[in-house]
Parts: sequence; C-alpha cells; structure tokens
Amino acid sequence: MKKLLAIAKALLIVLLVWAIIGTILFAFHRPILRGIAHFWVVEDPPFEQVDAILIPGGNLEVRPFAAAEYFHEGVSSQLVTFVVKPSPSEELGITEPAHKKTIEVLEALKVPRDAIVILEETVSSSKEELEGTKAWCLKNEVKSLAVLTDTFPSRRIARLYRSGFSDSGIKVHIVALEQLRYTPDNWWLEEDGLISFQNEVIKYLYYRVRY
Repeated sequence: MKKLLAIAKALLIVLLVWAIIGTILFAFHRPILRGIAHFWVVEDPPFEQVDAILIPGGNLEVRPFAAAEYFHEGVSSQLVTFVVKPSPSEELGITEPAHKKTIEVLEALKVPRDAIVILEETVSSSKEELEGTKAWCLKNEVKSLAVLTDTFPSRRIARLYRSGFSDSGIKVHIVALEQLRYTPDNWWLEEDGLISFQNEVIKYLYYRVRY
C-alpha cells in the first residue's frame, strides 16, 4: 500500500511539474517563439555597395522587389539570377519560366535589361546556385556580393555561402528579407510561417549533414 502511495505521489509531482511548465509556456509563448525566430534569422550588417546582388530562385513577390530597390539606391549595378529547373507545366509552355518572371518584375520596376545577368546553367537547389554563383563571380572578378534570401532560410544560406566562398577572397553579405504575410515576431500565427520555419529547420539539418 505504501508503495502504491509513493508511486501515486511521484506521478502527481510529475503531473504538477508538467502543468507548471505548460502554464509557463502558454503564458510566455509569444516572447519564446519570437526569441527562437530572431535567434534563427542570420543577417549581416548593412553595407553601402557591392559588385553584384544575387536573386536566388523563388519568392517572386519579395526578392526581385528588394533587388530593384537596392539597384535604384545605387548599391549595385548588377542584379544576378538563375535559370531554375523548369516545372512540368513550364516544359509544356503553359506557364512562364521563373527567371523570365523575375526579369519582367525587374523591368516593370525600371531596372534596365542590361543590368540583369542571367546565369544560363540550369539549377535545382541552393547548392547548385552557390556553385554557379561562385564560378560566375570568379570569372568576372567580383569582389563583393549580396545574397538576397528570406528570413527563415537565412541561416542555411548564410552557412552555405560563407563556407562556399571562404577560399575565394570575395566578401559575401547575407540579406534576410521579411515576408509579406509574417515576420519573426508573428510567424506562428500564419500557416505559411509555420510551414516555412519547420521546413527550414529540416533543410538546415540536411545541409549540415550533406554539405
């Protein structure tokens, strides 16, 4: 009987501890989640000028707009993007290739076509983008590069590019662009934010192991 009472008492203590932890997490979940996001995001200090600005594939609603803004501010005279591996609908000619959409957005934002560089080798991953970018930078004697990315991919992209360019003598600046629907201060309130954060944690671990 005493043994059963001791077990029951121990279980009660465990339940109370977890209840306290749960209460604390619920009460302070907002600052905790904000803190996690701000810790995760990696961004370099502001810079005045670079030889080129890289626009990786994806996020058409944010990255080209930021690149155009930098261009008009005189930060760089070259905006660089990729030919991304086409989707099945692009191969059929039903939808437009991603790099053409990027060019259209930039031109609509008054960026002259001769300021836009398209790296013709088709890419399908951040690793391939890194390799293509590095080869182009070395060939064209680029000394400084700004890489535009999103908030949550920034940790993975920063590690990838800093490591990849470490032996090149080229200064790389990572720019983490805030998204339209969420920020590091409210990401858990939007489905896109939750999906993006969890996907990037998985991708980061994958890139750590593989590269």
